[in-house]
Amino acid sequence: MSSGHARRLTPQERPPVGEWLRSPYDRDVRYGRKRTLEWVGYKVHLTEGCDDDRPHLITDVHTAPAIEQDHLALDTIQDHLARSDLLPTEQLVDAGYISAKRILHSRDTHAIDLIGPVHTDPSWQARTPGALDVSPRCLPVHRGLAARARHLP
Repeated sequence: MSSGHARRLTPQERPPVGEWLRSPYDRDVRYGRKRTLEWVGYKVHLTEGCDDDRPHLITDVHTAPAIEQDHLALDTIQDHLARSDLLPTEQLVDAGYISAKRILHSRDTHAIDLIGPVHTDPSWQARTPGALDVSPRCLPVHRGLAARARHLP
């Protein structure tokens, strides 16, 4: 309120998106979006056992704020499975859960092989043909007008 009148906040005055209230009934619900799906609420992460010799049952349900990135739920999910003695030897996940760091952490902490599609390299160098060609294993290093090549290991 400004001098007794309601007014819109400027972008600089607004709180971070994660703190915006989306419902007068539940202060923790948030706006979520994944590709073309939009909602106000939560994300639910379901884990299903898929052993050939056992029934396929949901072994863990994890609820998270809608704005939370999927990979942040992985440690909690695996910890729940460990406490319930339901750790799989392989865990199939989508791209939102996978990275080299999480693959190694899953293996080292819980002896789980984390399997899923890895992200493509988003850098401009990866999108620009010839931007960085290390096939001859030499990179030019420019200093003034002179150029030398440094050999890569």
